[in-house]
Amino acid sequence: MMSRTVLLSAAATCRQQRNLRRLLSVAPYSAAAAPPPLRPSPPAPTSSAVSSPVPANGSASAYCATSAHSASFSSTSSASPAGFPFTPARLASCAEPHRLFTTSGSSNSSSGNGGSGGGREGTMSGAAAAAAAAESAAAENDFSAADLVIQESTRPKPPLSLRELKFGSQFSEHMLLVPWRRQHGWAFPVIKPVAPLPLHPAAQVLHYGMGCFEGMKAFKSASGIIRLFRPDKNMERLASSCHRLNLPPFSTVELLECIKALLKVDEHYIPPSHGYSAYIRPTVIATTPFLGVGPPTEVLLYVLLSPVGPYFPSGLKPIRLLVDSQHVRAYPGGVGDKKVAGNYAPTILPQVQAAHKGCSQVLYVLKDRDVGEVGGVGGAAAEAGGAGGAGGAGAGEEEDGLIGESGSMNMFFVLRKPGGARHGTGSVELVTPSLDGMILPGVTRDSVLQLARSWGDMDVSERPIRLKEIRQAHAEGRLLEIFGTGTAVVVQPVSALVLSDGTELSTPVEDATLAHWTNKKPGQAWDKPEDWEPLSVAARVHRALMDIQYGLVEHPWSVKVE
Repeated sequence: MMSRTVLLSAAATCRQQRNLRRLLSVAPYSAAAAPPPLRPSPPAPTSSAVSSPVPANGSASAYCATSAHSASFSSTSSASPAGFPFTPARLASCAEPHRLFTTSGSSNSSSGNGGSGGGREGTMSGAAAAAAAAESAAAENDFSAADLVIQESTRPKPPLSLRELKFGSQFSEHMLLVPWRRQHGWAFPVIKPVAPLPLHPAAQVLHYGMGCFEGMKAFKSASGIIRLFRPDKNMERLASSCHRLNLPPFSTVELLECIKALLKVDEHYIPPSHGYSAYIRPTVIATTPFLGVGPPTEVLLYVLLSPVGPYFPSGLKPIRLLVDSQHVRAYPGGVGDKKVAGNYAPTILPQVQAAHKGCSQVLYVLKDRDVGEVGGVGGAAAEAGGAGGAGGAGAGEEEDGLIGESGSMNMFFVLRKPGGARHGTGSVELVTPSLDGMILPGVTRDSVLQLARSWGDMDVSERPIRLKEIRQAHAEGRLLEIFGTGTAVVVQPVSALVLSDGTELSTPVEDATLAHWTNKKPGQAWDKPEDWEPLSVAARVHRALMDIQYGLVEHPWSVKVE
């Protein structure tokens, strides 16, 4: 165990010595609880590379971001280690000593959960849950980007090769870590070299899916300016997902500032080429070692960067989707509108099945019998889609139902209204499923809707869409386009919906049409199309989004990282 006398002596002049004493009495660091080292210990850091707050090899680290210093102590010595322009007395300058210490692995602070369940996995007692909630509410200490500690890697990676980039398979050198404990709130944020996480095998995230994440991108212009696209929306959505899983709240503003700092540290991992970016993955997981369902006492927020090219190697090329009404991606009252881990693993098997039928992804259609009378969704959808009622009378089971998402994409359909002209408001409708609790509120989805409405040359709708309506529009020659949107894919044209019986609802996409819009000059996507121009809402919004994301036009959605 780390010497308590050493630390108390070092903080003897600190006004908050009582807090430090309380910390040491509640959750002393135990060398026995530390996991084995995951990699060789790095060289002793210099003043420009501060130490990691995560203990390893039976040693403990203490750091004070407000004084821009760090110190590491062994359990037998109070001397400052070589390379640190810092002595234990510097601890006295810290305003919040209870936030100095972070440990990994098991801890005494979480052992109370294991004893409250009566040896039964599944739920905590009502009193224990109430006490946990009260403690959590009382310990909402937030973190601040002003306290950020940076430990730079001493082992630089070789330069990026854009030809070898495969989406989500390569990572930058550093990551952002912010631990949380129920008794003390959030610790100071730290940027350190990417390394495996020392996670207890009983961590709640591994057993109960208590984790959520976000997907956002950073873009670099030819002049080297780094930009984020509507990052406030991603922060808001992450906070919403955390709330749904009862994970602790945090300042979205401070987290965004920490992410900007991470981007600056790993700036060379943001490819400056058009179509390339750095994919940002903020993640929040419950790390409490407890085999039971209950509020976590330990949480980790971390952020990774991954240099990426196009999500689909084909780029802005159409794909085919398999219509799937046998599997359910989201359900009324569930978490389909949150970016939680459990929403994604069940979609892998249907995606593999779709690939066997020559399709790149799955379009989920929720049958009326699955919706039933939950929240009135079935009735509202039937009314919006016209006749057909529950069960899609007279139709096969795959031929009707409520259209949802496709994999990780929000879906859009371009329909010509009966008797409508080729262009113009009142003639063409861009429609996407409404946010009914089963649809993820995509940032790209919202951006497409706002852009299309601002152009004013088509009707834009958010409403329930039934497969029967799409089938009818296809039969009447009014189904003009289908495309999906998402942070990863941006905009993805769809050439056909494939039903289970092999029937295809095709919407041919011409390469010349896509090229017409993608080759336009920056800003021209906002111009009203001429009558002679080929119609492609997908390519038009893609061109507009690229202009904004890479800073080719000035727009408030593009946030510079300065």
